[in-house]
Amino acid sequence: MKLHRILPALALLVASAGMVSCDNDFEYPPVIVPTATMEANTTIAELKQLYWNAGSGDKWSVEIGKRSDGQDIIIAGTIISSDETGNIFKFLMVRDDDGEAVTFAINKGTLDDELYVGHKYGQRIVVDVTGMYIGMASNQFEIGIPSTDYGISYIDRAVFDEKSQVDGLPGKVEPVTTDLTTVNGAIRSNDGRQKWQSQLIALDNVQFVDGGAATFGDNGSWGNRYITDENGQRINVRCSGKSSFAYTMLPTGRGTLVGILQQYREEWQILLNDINTETSLIGFDWSTSSAETIFKAGFSGGNMENFSVENVTLPAGLSGVWEASTQYNCIVATGYDKGSSTNYATDSWLVSPVIDLAGVDTPYMAFDQALNYFSSLDVAKTQATVAVREEGQTAWTTLTIPTYPTAMGFDFVNSGDINLSQWAGKKIQIGFHYISTAAKAGTWEFKNLVVKPTGVDTPVGPDQPDVPTGDVLLNSAFSAGQDDWTIDNVTMDGIEYVWAHDATYACMKASAYVGGASHASDSYLISPVVDLAGAADAKLTFDHALNKFNSLDMAKTQCTLVIREEGQTSWTALTIPDYGTAASWTFLPAGEVSLAAYAGKKIQIAFHYTSTADASGTWEVKNVLIKK
Repeated sequence: MKLHRILPALALLVASAGMVSCDNDFEYPPVIVPTATMEANTTIAELKQLYWNAGSGDKWSVEIGKRSDGQDIIIAGTIISSDETGNIFKFLMVRDDDGEAVTFAINKGTLDDELYVGHKYGQRIVVDVTGMYIGMASNQFEIGIPSTDYGISYIDRAVFDEKSQVDGLPGKVEPVTTDLTTVNGAIRSNDGRQKWQSQLIALDNVQFVDGGAATFGDNGSWGNRYITDENGQRINVRCSGKSSFAYTMLPTGRGTLVGILQQYREEWQILLNDINTETSLIGFDWSTSSAETIFKAGFSGGNMENFSVENVTLPAGLSGVWEASTQYNCIVATGYDKGSSTNYATDSWLVSPVIDLAGVDTPYMAFDQALNYFSSLDVAKTQATVAVREEGQTAWTTLTIPTYPTAMGFDFVNSGDINLSQWAGKKIQIGFHYISTAAKAGTWEFKNLVVKPTGVDTPVGPDQPDVPTGDVLLNSAFSAGQDDWTIDNVTMDGIEYVWAHDATYACMKASAYVGGASHASDSYLISPVVDLAGAADAKLTFDHALNKFNSLDMAKTQCTLVIREEGQTSWTALTIPDYGTAASWTFLPAGEVSLAAYAGKKIQIAFHYTSTADASGTWEVKNVLIKK
């Protein structure tokens, strides 16, 4: 049936004919309701039962055959997705009358219109799936065509249209109301994944982690925007940088989020159909999102955002100061060369394109930054600065940054709003100015630069005293990597690794849940040697998050802290004061651990993770600090 492909043309033709009638005798075009001739003979649940385990691994596909009675397999349901905003791209999600849902991967091919033009949200559709392929694409169950690289790829739109019929006009769609505890627990079981993949769900009383501080998308790239509930559970809301709302600021406060639940590898992600405040993002505070962003530079994905480099001093031994890091999704500035372990004296600017503040009375800017390896925070404030100049000028005016990190490390801190009112109505450039010496070259990271028409004057806080470096014996934040820690894998049952750095959450993470199953493991994350000479009662602190464990007791058994003297092989257990509930992604301080028994000695500590084939949780660790 091709009726839905010609409806727009028919409506236009009838409307044009009506225009020649008298003003008082206007003829409205008739409403043409498409009617499917095919009827469903198989539920989506039955289709899943037939093929869910037809392949192995996270990427596979098989051809859909016929029913046992020789008929083609035909499913039907309501369309619960829309690509109208560009956030859901090349996917069509369908839910049948029994509440089961499935995803079709569809390429537009040679057709000009998007899926939503002929396949409306809330419209019923009937599909003959025999001859199509079904399988896993990074653990997400989809229908499409086979792909060697991805398992399932996109079926040509013309082929899909030949095998499908829309039926009736769009109706109201109700999401399945659930909570993050239920959803996050479901991904650990085969039945849970079958039930929840591709579902349109509603999550009440959730909030965006970066509400009011980040936009939905990342300058043409996908953005991972996390929401949390009141219990600390979290989930990724994945947003396209090409969607119509990519540059809209995330709302603040708590509300109800409605979106499509998809699995990617071992984690859930939610895809939003749109950001409609009545159907998709309900009850959130949009006051911080209403103002238009004048300029935005996220610096993610290795994108320099059309910034240019102006080197004042760049020695021959250093290729450059500035890098747009694809690993950390930020700008990294340093005069330190890792290859030769050399500090260089540098003086360099990273300069924005021209920003037009015409018609803006009270412009503000803000950005996120992290400072590390400088001689001190006070030195960092003089060697990593921000300035403004008018277009065509060479002189810079240095800005006052209201908020700095309280300690050096790779944890990003927002600068606070910086008032640019003295340049209101003018065209300006923003310059990030980095300086280093041959004695010491720090590292400056920044991202998420926003220039906006309104803001709040942030009080400039008093200078925070640096933690005396002589009192800090070990400082590993794990925000940018594994640091100098090593990993000792004792048992690896069918998995490639246990401990790995997680750039998204800026931590080291241990898990043996891979490919939808738990695996037996035994692995140590081991610190470099720490000299406790002169430390009569050194203290160890760290932050951690534990989740997906069957119980708190299980977490305490499988996630332990141990210590040994330098040169020894045997470990001694230390007591972790606080494990929390072991069922939350929220980081909490583990409490203070005394190392007084090892005063004057050289030691190593380790985070010891174990699991079994029946049960494996996730342990995340960061901000490890040993002080005198």
